[in-house]
Amino acid sequence: MARLRPAIATVSLGRSSAGHSITQKLQAASEFDFEGVEIFFECLQHHARDRFGASDRLEAEKLLAAAGDVRKTCDDLHLEVVCLQPFTFYDGLVDFDAHRQRIEDLKLWFRICKVLGTDLIQIPSNFAMEGTTGDRERLVADLDEAAQLGLAEAPPVRFAYEAISWADHIDLWEQSWEIVQKVNQPNLGLCLDVFHIAGRIWADPTTPSGQVDGGDSALQRSLAHLLRTIDIKKIFYVQLSWKGWVSMEMFNQSHYEVGNDVAKSHAARAQKSWQKLLSKLDYRRPGDSEQLQLGRRIALSGTPISHSLSPIFNHTLWSLIGLSWIYELMETTSLEDLFVELRSGTYVGASITMPHKIKALELVDEVSSEAQKIGAINTVLVSREKGSGERRLLGDNLDWKGMLLAMEAACSSVDQYTNKDIGMVIGAGATARTAVYMMCEHLHISEIYIVNRDAMEVSALVHDIKIRGVKANMIHVARVEDVSSCFRPTVAIGTVPDCKISSAEEEQAREVALRLLNLPALRAATQSCILDMCYSPDPETTQIIAAKKAGWVTVSGVEIVAAINVLQNEAWQGRSRETFWNTKVENHCKMAMQHALGKRACP
Repeated sequence: MARLRPAIATVSLGRSSAGHSITQKLQAASEFDFEGVEIFFECLQHHARDRFGASDRLEAEKLLAAAGDVRKTCDDLHLEVVCLQPFTFYDGLVDFDAHRQRIEDLKLWFRICKVLGTDLIQIPSNFAMEGTTGDRERLVADLDEAAQLGLAEAPPVRFAYEAISWADHIDLWEQSWEIVQKVNQPNLGLCLDVFHIAGRIWADPTTPSGQVDGGDSALQRSLAHLLRTIDIKKIFYVQLSWKGWVSMEMFNQSHYEVGNDVAKSHAARAQKSWQKLLSKLDYRRPGDSEQLQLGRRIALSGTPISHSLSPIFNHTLWSLIGLSWIYELMETTSLEDLFVELRSGTYVGASITMPHKIKALELVDEVSSEAQKIGAINTVLVSREKGSGERRLLGDNLDWKGMLLAMEAACSSVDQYTNKDIGMVIGAGATARTAVYMMCEHLHISEIYIVNRDAMEVSALVHDIKIRGVKANMIHVARVEDVSSCFRPTVAIGTVPDCKISSAEEEQAREVALRLLNLPALRAATQSCILDMCYSPDPETTQIIAAKKAGWVTVSGVEIVAAINVLQNEAWQGRSRETFWNTKVENHCKMAMQHALGKRACP
């Protein structure tokens, strides 16, 4: 299947007569990640009047100037103009003079299309109510005349003929297809509109059910006939195309509402509908990697995880890139059920969080060298064994890469750190192991202070790190009085929750960390950088606030979780992040996470 591209008609984002400018509507379409737009002629007319003072019978040059404005805005917003529509009241006109006037109008539309950068005009079947004929020869002659004029243009202009459910004569897709076949021109095809197909044979607003008696079977027969009958190459686009553009078009009284949010709210509704459609189709794009073909579910396993921002990040990301995957929370104290599902279900992989990162290492078939050295995993990737097709589970630790990636974005350079610098890790769990590994192996910091309330946890951490071959000199700074013999660290990583203090040991550990942050800088030319993995209830943690006051570069948990999830998506999707991650997508994902945190903070 060719890649489906979402578009939306500008009229579906609010009527211009209600004050909704085409500029606002284009911005809304872009913000909600549509790739293309159908330019509704009414919207262009209003823009010409508002911008250039054009009269009711619009002057050609002002319309063309307005089209130039629209084209520039679309280019700036990376929107493609799918078509100009609707070229109404054309086919079957009885009055010859009226027909000639529409031909002259069509010649102006050709010029407008060139300015807009589209080669497609939509012609709906005539619904003028009077002054028209349903004579097939006349309808064929009218559409043939338009097609021949379009072919004479450079580049040629195409036409998408659409059967309107309330049209005078052509109100079924079968009838429009008959006309297109008889015209038999390469630049005349169909626009299939879901509303008009269903509206003609399925829907009836006068009945209690809202549908025709026997409508379901009638619609099924019609669609089955459509699949058997129509030459796919003659479907120029579909308003929601079997391939290429799928455009959302809706007419509703809500388009006449006033307010700045009308365009955005309709764009959001349309994008939500698009994602539902992709999910129902279980749509996978051509050229997708083998990973993308394995399934469409990702599990997050740990406890507690209800606060996690990862579902929000991933569903936002997948929505933006058209990936109909599902991110599921599996809050459990046992991993066995998850790994049974990973081996037999429709999962692409899993994200592992506390307290399972160490235990999960034992349950996968293969472990990356980095995860082996750390002694914990946070990512499971499902692959298929060549030949047998049996599912295999690869465990990896992408926490350290996420820390490094977030740090690289915040600091002038991570190459500034050397073995002369000192690190600090707050905590002694699985994530602390990762932090020690990242500092020692990738920042070349060999001396690392460990700040933790429990000496036994620190001993276990030091022992496990050493037997795995990580050459770090780890020093437990256990008491406030020990800080006087320490130097200020240049890199710090917090791995514990920012909770209310509940014991004297916790209070002492926090005070130790805060005092180490406030020591004089060891090397003035080197940036001090702190990363705090905690982001709930507030990414502005106690340590982040203190570090900012002491002049540290700070990296919040929101930045780190975004970086880790991007790296996990590289693994799960089987492709480089450059193919799905850019500034626009990044901003959307981080805004979604910040919005979620803001809602949680509300009483």
